Amino acid sequence: MITSRKISVQVVTALLAAFAAAVLLAAMPSPAAALSWSTPATDLSAAARNAQFPQVATGADGTTVVFWTSGNTLQARIRPAGSDTFGAVEDLSSPELQVIEPDVAVGADGAITVVWASRLNVGSPFIIKAITRPAGSNTFGATVNLSSEVGVGSWRPQVAVAADGATTVV
Repeated sequence: MITSRKISVQVVTALLAAFAAAVLLAAMPSPAAALSWSTPATDLSAAARNAQFPQVATGADGTTVVFWTSGNTLQARIRPAGSDTFGAVEDLSSPELQVIEPDVAVGADGAITVVWASRLNVGSPFIIKAITRPAGSNTFGATVNLSSEVGVGSWRPQVAVAADGATTVV
C-alpha cells in the first residue's frame, strides 16, 4: 500500500541546499593540495625590533604589502608584482608619535595607501594620517594629515580602493 505525504517547501529547500553543498564540496580540491608554502620562511621585520599587529594586503596585480608597528613606528615591506622577494623595511611614520590602528589597501594597479591614528603624547588628540606609494613607484610620498589637529581626536581609520582606483578613507 502506497500512501501520499505532503512535504513542506522548507524541507524540500533544506534537502536541495544540503545536496548542492555536498556536490560543491566533492568538486573542490583538498586544502592541502591547494597550499604551497615556500621555505625557508622569510623574517620580514627587523630582527632587533619588536613587531606587533601585522597586516597584509595584495592588489589584483600581485603587489603585496606587509606592515606592522614596532614601538611607535609603523614599518612596511613591499613585494612588487611579479617578484618573489620583499624589499627592505621602510619606516612609514615618525618614531616621536604614537601609532595605533593602522589599515592598508592596495589598488588593482599596485598603488598602496596606509592610514593610521597618531598622536604626540597622552592627552593630545589622535590625528588620522595617510601615506601613499603610487603604482610603479619605489617610494612612499609624504605623510598627510586627514583629520584636524584641533579639538576632538579621531581614531580607527579604514581605507578601501575601488576597482577604478578611487581611494576612500573613513
